[in-house]
Amino acid sequence: MEQIDVKIGEIGTKVLFETEHVKVWDLTLAPGEATKWHKHQMDYMFVVVKNGKVATEYINGEIENQDDEIGIVDFRKKDIPHRLVNNDNQEYKNIVVEFKATFSED
Repeated sequence: MEQIDVKIGEIGTKVLFETEHVKVWDLTLAPGEATKWHKHQMDYMFVVVKNGKVATEYINGEIENQDDEIGIVDFRKKDIPHRLVNNDNQEYKNIVVEFKATFSED
């Protein structure tokens, strides 16, 4: 099995905004492009702003195929190594918001 180098902190294309509470990233992927393998140090959410067929690939081999439409919002937990792959023939874009506080399961 190949060794996968998981980075911490290289989440999106660029940081748009940051305070002591949140860090907001732009994530833009060209057709066929993938993010680097990474994991978030903070719980996060994303909002799809340019739709596309993408796949979240997890380090354990699991693949989550998604047909993301503009306006979809999802919440994810930190510390799960993954990468996002744009499987569409058009640019894909979302906005990622990392929360610098941890939320309870309540």
